[in-house]
Amino acid sequence: MLGITGYLLLLIGVCASGQWGGNEGFDYIMGIASDQEVPEGLVKIDIPAATWAVFESTGVPQNIQESWKRLYTDWLPVSSYDLADLPAIESYFPPEENKNELWIPVVKNDK
Repeated sequence: MLGITGYLLLLIGVCASGQWGGNEGFDYIMGIASDQEVPEGLVKIDIPAATWAVFESTGVPQNIQESWKRLYTDWLPVSSYDLADLPAIESYFPPEENKNELWIPVVKNDK
């Protein structure tokens, strides 16, 4: 997918306001990663610098659900990190790259 200027756009899904399962629901915002001016009628979300745990999934976008499962069942219980109070980001690459990524904001814990 190419943008107006011919640059490749990265589709993202921002998972926000869910408090990591502490709320009954959460906001899921589809967008693109861009440094362009935001067109009228669209919303800009600024996400501050953070430490991120990145989980790669191969194949179709639906496979990113396996990354969520690995986060909670395999990685988080044994890591030295806790979930940070920031949105998670699902990054969807062009189909020819055959991959997608789950970006989870984390903070070092005292374990």
